[in-house]
Amino acid sequence: MAATVDTRAIAVVGMTGRFPTAPDVAALAGLLAGGGTAVREFTPAELAAARVPAEVLPDPRYVPSGAPLEGVELFDADFFGMTDREADLTDPQQRLFLEGVWTALEEAGLGIDEQDGRIGVFGSAGPSTYLVNNLLQNPATRAQGLNPALLLGNDADFVATRAVTRLGLSGPGTSVGEDGSLLAVHLACEALRAGECDIAVAGGAAVRVPQTAGHWAVDPETGHAFEPRGNACALVVLRRYPEALAAGDRIHAVIRGTAIVEHPVGPGPSGLDRLLAGAGLPTGGLGHLDVHSADGRPVDAARLAALVTSPGPSRWRLGEPTAARLGHLGTAAGVTGLIASALLLRAAEAAPADGESDRAAAAAHRATGQAAGDPTAARAAESGTAPGRNAEPAGPGPEADPTAGRVAAADTAPTAGPPAEAGAVPGGATEFAPGAGPTAGRVDAGGGGRVPRAVAGDRVPQARGRGRGVDAACVATLGTGSADVYCLLVAPPVRERGEVPSGAYLVPLSAADRTGLRESARDLLRHLDRQPAVRVDDLVRTLAEARPELPHRVLLRATDTAGLRAALREYLATGRAADPGPPAGRWLTGAQVRTESFGDLRNARRTAVPARPLRRRRHWIEPGPVERPAPAARQQPRPGLLRERTLLRLRPGTGERDLFLIHPAGGSVFCYQNLLAHSGYPGTVWALSFPVARIAELGSVPALARAHLEEIRRVRPRGPYLLGGYSFGGTVAYEVARILQQEGEQVEHLVLLDALPPEAYPKPKLAEFLAAVPEFGRSVLGLADLPDGPAPTGFDEAVELLRQPGWNAQTTAEYRVFLEVFWANCRALAKYRAGGSRLRVPATLVRAASPEPPEVFTRLGVRAETADRWPQRFDRPPRTVLVPGDHYTMVHHPEHRRALAAALDEALSTRS
Repeated sequence: MAATVDTRAIAVVGMTGRFPTAPDVAALAGLLAGGGTAVREFTPAELAAARVPAEVLPDPRYVPSGAPLEGVELFDADFFGMTDREADLTDPQQRLFLEGVWTALEEAGLGIDEQDGRIGVFGSAGPSTYLVNNLLQNPATRAQGLNPALLLGNDADFVATRAVTRLGLSGPGTSVGEDGSLLAVHLACEALRAGECDIAVAGGAAVRVPQTAGHWAVDPETGHAFEPRGNACALVVLRRYPEALAAGDRIHAVIRGTAIVEHPVGPGPSGLDRLLAGAGLPTGGLGHLDVHSADGRPVDAARLAALVTSPGPSRWRLGEPTAARLGHLGTAAGVTGLIASALLLRAAEAAPADGESDRAAAAAHRATGQAAGDPTAARAAESGTAPGRNAEPAGPGPEADPTAGRVAAADTAPTAGPPAEAGAVPGGATEFAPGAGPTAGRVDAGGGGRVPRAVAGDRVPQARGRGRGVDAACVATLGTGSADVYCLLVAPPVRERGEVPSGAYLVPLSAADRTGLRESARDLLRHLDRQPAVRVDDLVRTLAEARPELPHRVLLRATDTAGLRAALREYLATGRAADPGPPAGRWLTGAQVRTESFGDLRNARRTAVPARPLRRRRHWIEPGPVERPAPAARQQPRPGLLRERTLLRLRPGTGERDLFLIHPAGGSVFCYQNLLAHSGYPGTVWALSFPVARIAELGSVPALARAHLEEIRRVRPRGPYLLGGYSFGGTVAYEVARILQQEGEQVEHLVLLDALPPEAYPKPKLAEFLAAVPEFGRSVLGLADLPDGPAPTGFDEAVELLRQPGWNAQTTAEYRVFLEVFWANCRALAKYRAGGSRLRVPATLVRAASPEPPEVFTRLGVRAETADRWPQRFDRPPRTVLVPGDHYTMVHHPEHRRALAAALDEALSTRS
């Protein structure tokens, strides 16, 4: 009896991507099948072009290798409605992601123009190194300032919104910044289950430039080990499983669940435990694990052991991570692992039984879509059918069990890599059985971290025999001081389907011009050469239903795929195609015809087809000449209008109790300079101003906190730490303390100077922010004689409104930067929702006795009453102290500053 359809399952109905040395998913499958690697050593010319200093090259910790992505400078600006200048200023991550969303829907046979349902986009992109290392290093671009086109084009928070807007989609656009593409998949699944969209595209793009700068295998400052870096863009198309079955979509894999775990210090319970509880996997089955870290470090052995020994009905095998072949792909790593795992599951449908073919089993284990051993199996793996059967992943129908199907498994050879951190396993395939002894799951890195060795119950477990199956795959992104994300996949079910009906088929192709039509024909022929088992009726249905009908058209007559390949070659050679005759022939003249006119499609389903060809051109701004390049893979811009350091020693002191104060939303630290004039604190006081050069990449509170923590550790590598901040600075200081707690460091005391908790800040609108500028200038900046009138519509108008007699060009520029930083931090606050366990840190909350100025807070929608919620975030409620003044006068009024300084001194005198 067939199983009931899991209504909460999510179908993966499309997969696309661009990877190092592999321009698409089919090429990625070939790379993984062949045992190749995209990581290579860079030539002296490439290192020189990346401005790697000569003194770095002989350092044994530096590795001149990586996995660059070809063509990141190319983009079809006209197709996506962008001007040449806008495309030049846009981060290649944003361009690749936009192109990838469109390509994913096209290749899945879900044309945007043909979909009535809502399509949502969920995306991740990392900090814009193109902004840092190219745009701000180019004198002409830098002279134009931080204009909106530059800022928006390089802000990772817009990666999903841009795609939704440019493509005219009606679903949500949700960006997760640098939190990773697997988190984007989790949010997409949740949105589908909640009915917020009907189709979701989720993924990530990572382009770190210069691509040939190499990397530090061991960071010279922190001592952490890092994997080689690669660049990629990877996306999947998701749909509710029952609807994908009903629509006849091609299903690559089924997502049985996703989970996020805010882990405490140490490994803790894994999200895999949560997923296994309701997954319904067979007892005694085997699962495949694809695990990577969020930041490029090798995964700690203790955390791997916690995964492979997860309780449940299945045993878990640690597979070779995709980073071993492609480099660590940053924000694209999670979905790349998901695609590789889906290929692994799909290969199982064509895998031979135990002992039939070692080579076929090994190829299947390497996560391929091409089963080795015989052409029938290879074609079946590409088409989703099992050899010798007329079957494919399930189409329409009420019964199907997405846990059906097994995957051939074998051990892969360990791969060489950079020296790993102690206790890390960089590669290899290892199986663990839960509960194998008192030391079950202990993993060691033997051979200097290059040849992994597994120990379970003080013995090395036997390698699993080749050709035996696994029932599921789990992809995991393990955070470093952040959340872990898990995604559990199973193979799509296999069910019988009817034969291709006999008779002729007319395959419709259309394009905007003749050149595009020939390019579409060439791409389709290349697709069929690689996947000859694709059914002609599936192609006709997909092209007829999911592609717009453009002016230049051709109909190609064929009875099967082999005949279609011949017709395509004839058309490309002569420009001619057979006369289709009525009624389908009227389609060539622009008439609407029924899909059935193209052939008998009663057994047809959707299938993967090539996207319409794009006409990419170079859109790239090179950096200008620099006097002294920064160390390889760690370049930071130093534009002339910015200070050299953001960590400032405001006052030297005695003893070991240094105090670190973090800037408010405007980014400057002058408020602390005035405050210290009244403070008797004896220790050294440091202040951190906002790093304006990195404004585009530090668009979230966690990212900014990590950047400040890196600066703090330059002068104080280990705790205990004293932290504080006024207003926005208090929120960032709280996040710094949270990171330190997760890393096992001690925070002696945290002082929040009239800071509001994260839930106080709504999502701001630029128009509301600009409308508040005049009152902000009067009440906060103390600027006089500001004119009344309409609200400014941009930063230039806002600065002009604030301009005072005697301002020179430098002062004007500084105020513009102040407003841009303030706006960026307002947006960062609005999306910040600190999770995890409560903060176990002694804290003092210094609050202004008078209400906040309504003129500014009301305009921005700030909910000041939420200040009472701070205690909920601490293990012990903070001590609260009231000082005279309101939110602004407490730091600006001389008498109020004295009281504030006394409260600060009292808080710092308290030992934890």
